[in-house]
Amino acid sequence: MLKYLFLALIPVFIGFVFSLLRPRPAVQLLAASQALQKLNAGAVLLDVREPGEFAAGHVRGAVNVPLAELRERAPALAPDKDAPVLVCCATGRRSADAAARLAKMGYTDVSDCGGMDQWPYPLER
Repeated sequence: MLKYLFLALIPVFIGFVFSLLRPRPAVQLLAASQALQKLNAGAVLLDVREPGEFAAGHVRGAVNVPLAELRERAPALAPDKDAPVLVCCATGRRSADAAARLAKMGYTDVSDCGGMDQWPYPLER
């Protein structure tokens, strides 16, 4: 009986190993000018700051998705995993985390815009 259980688990183990070896899409770090071009071309911009931070000033067209809600809300906000998705935050720490999470979720065109502390363009309130 143990022999059959072991044989049944071999394909699962092999699948797990291959999933680890599969190359992950690289996350791009974009300058503000590049991010603005992508945004103007239709990319979705997810601002992963908290609502109070977002209300204090954000990029026009950005959608506020606090980092803690990213996994649940991203599929509805960016249903096409091959479409360009941008992420930003206050200083770049949370956006880097969010970009990595999105790539792990299967998004193939993820760009990190970094922090709003470096954003040279006017922000909306």
